Amino acid sequence: MARLCTCIVALTVVLTAGCSAGESTESSTTAAKPTSAAAASTDQASVTTAAETTPLPPGGGTPEEQFIAAVRAGGIPIRNDEGLIGTAQRMCDALTAGESVDATAQLGIEEHPWNPDQAKTAVQLAGTLLCPENAGKVAN
Repeated sequence: MARLCTCIVALTVVLTAGCSAGESTESSTTAAKPTSAAAASTDQASVTTAAETTPLPPGGGTPEEQFIAAVRAGGIPIRNDEGLIGTAQRMCDALTAGESVDATAQLGIEEHPWNPDQAKTAVQLAGTLLCPENAGKVAN
C-alpha cells in the first residue's frame, strides 16, 4: 500500500508539473516512441527505468499514458510501452474475472523482469488507472 501511495504521489507531481508548465513544448506533447526490436529482447540492458521517462502531455494524457508514467515513477522496469500496456490489460481482465491481486501479479512476473512487489504495485496501478471498476479489489 505504501508503494501505491508513493506511486500516486509521484503521478500527481508529474501531472501537476505538466499542467503548470504554462507553455507546452513539442517534446512534452509527443507520445512515447516505440522501441526497437532489440529493446524487446530479454537483455537486462534494454530495460528502461524511471530515469528515462517521457513527460505526460498537458492535462495528464490518456489512462495508458498515466499508467506508464506511474509505473516508471514507481521505479518498476519496463522493456517497452506496448508490452506494458498489454500486460496491464491482461491484469485488468484477470481482476474482472475474479482473480486475486497476488494471482494477477503473477502475469507481471512472467512477462517482465519484476519481483513480486513490483508486480503487485503494477496490478494496483492498473486496477486504479486502467480499469477503475476494479479499484476496490486492489486497494489493499
